Amino acid sequence: IGLLELDDKTHIGLARQALANPEWEFTTVRVATALARHGDNSGIAALDKLYRRAAQGLEPDTGMAVVAFLGGEGDLYMANRGEKQARLIRLRRQIADALATINQPESASVLASILDAPEDSVRSAAAYGLARMSEPDAAAGLAKAIGKDYGKTGALSRNPVVYAHIARRAASQHPGSSQAGEVFAAAKGSPFASVQFLALCVE
Repeated sequence: IGLLELDDKTHIGLARQALANPEWEFTTVRVATALARHGDNSGIAALDKLYRRAAQGLEPDTGMAVVAFLGGEGDLYMANRGEKQARLIRLRRQIADALATINQPESASVLASILDAPEDSVRSAAAYGLARMSEPDAAAGLAKAIGKDYGKTGALSRNPVVYAHIARRAASQHPGSSQAGEVFAAAKGSPFASVQFLALCVE
């Protein structure tokens, strides 16, 4: 994989094989991005499958939980489970970033579906990923992204910052497209004055 990232395709076949290893989750993200640099977009389907599996979360393990709590290690069990869940969320954010880097129509559609994730940080990763893409299909995702809720930082909503970024990128990456027009229309109807003003400026 390192050789592929250095533009040496000598072992590209081995890299493709790595996509099929279910235990190499973060490696799959790296391989898919490296392959795409060389015109091989086979990693998009692998990333989609990996995301859907990670989005299912952790399988319940009632037996282990009972043993842990009876043994007085319930807190440790819950902490370990929390770490594993956080790892899956981090993986899903990295998948979103990789899909944006690949910048293909298929990756745009997967990113648009990730906007429906229950976690604020994952939705944000999808929105910023779509905003990075120059692929025209990403514009439809931006039109969807501007209506999502991205949670809060402390007591402050993240939405105006994310919406403003989406509007700016729609103007620069997809000028004149109907989807960009949808983004501007949504931005002008935003409850945030700063986003309304920006939409009027960039339209």
